[in-house]
Amino acid sequence: LPIVTSQRDRFRQRNAELEDELRKQFQIISELRTEIKNLQSDNLKLYEKVRYMQSYREDAGLRPVVTQLDPLPLPSGSGHADDMSKYRTRYEQAMDPFEAFRGREATRAYDNLHPIERGVYILTRTVLANRRARTFFVIYALVLHVLVLYTSYGCATTSQSQVQKQPNPF
Repeated sequence: LPIVTSQRDRFRQRNAELEDELRKQFQIISELRTEIKNLQSDNLKLYEKVRYMQSYREDAGLRPVVTQLDPLPLPSGSGHADDMSKYRTRYEQAMDPFEAFRGREATRAYDNLHPIERGVYILTRTVLANRRARTFFVIYALVLHVLVLYTSYGCATTSQSQVQKQPNPF
């Protein structure tokens, strides 16, 4: 029996160590994911600045002024173009004129709504955005329907003698 209990204690201790290690790994993974998101957004901003500098260089004309402080190499490298292509697609997606137009139209339509309609719109988006809220809303609607049906059935099945006759107001 002491051997089994000591083995159990060792397994419990090892299990606790593994759980702590797993918790630390999850924390590291979440930190790395946030860092990746931040770096991707920084790279996209940097690409936007590079595009601006390249357009400035193109606007300046054909004057071949190259200094040591020039941060942009001339776009002639194939490896450089491959690195920039993924940021180019992200940048162009962010600058999509159709998306911008759709956003402006949605904002305009929202601003033109009556305050009651705006409230219903916000409530609807809130309910539809959350699974628990949708489930609660469906259950609430079903309970209300059952209550109305029960009340209607109860009123329809009552006998005439149980219903009190109201006096004529005239």
